[in-house]
Amino acid sequence: RVYLFLALAVLLLAAWLRLAELRRFPPALHYDEAADMLLGRDIAFYGYQPFPVVAAYSGREALFYYLSVPLLHIFGADVFATRLTSALLGILSVAATIALGVAMFGSARQGALIALCGGAWLAVNGAQVWLTRQGFRTSPQPLLEALSLWCLFIALRRRERWRLSAALGGFFGGAALYTYMAARIFPL
Repeated sequence: RVYLFLALAVLLLAAWLRLAELRRFPPALHYDEAADMLLGRDIAFYGYQPFPVVAAYSGREALFYYLSVPLLHIFGADVFATRLTSALLGILSVAATIALGVAMFGSARQGALIALCGGAWLAVNGAQVWLTRQGFRTSPQPLLEALSLWCLFIALRRRERWRLSAALGGFFGGAALYTYMAARIFPL
């Protein structure tokens, strides 16, 4: 119960840091944010179907644009929709980090504490908060990489029924390649 309470507290802190005053802060629009919103808008409303990379804007990986489509349909062609998409992905990244910590260190004496500390660090990390409050296409990368490692650690711990976890780990690791160029070093 204490672990679940603390994990929920970490997630609520991550949500507050990413969602509070999201319509007002950051007050300015970054060039990449504008480009990412426009590309998501083109997919949502104009039938644009780039995959795996958008040819415009010197080439951009396309996954974030597809993930932003539901919120663009709800909020319209507004940068808030892409910022909210990024913020929600950031919150999910914190949850995936906690799950990964449990998978990696759960059998250790202080495994749950290590997992919570990892999630808490990601929840309050200035760079992560800043990046996930803006509508950047990079926001799915930490989530997909954490999910990939989580599935792979679960597969390594199982003697039976490990294949699905291993396949999902490979899927999430492969999907990370469609987020940002830096994800190409992740498989190494």
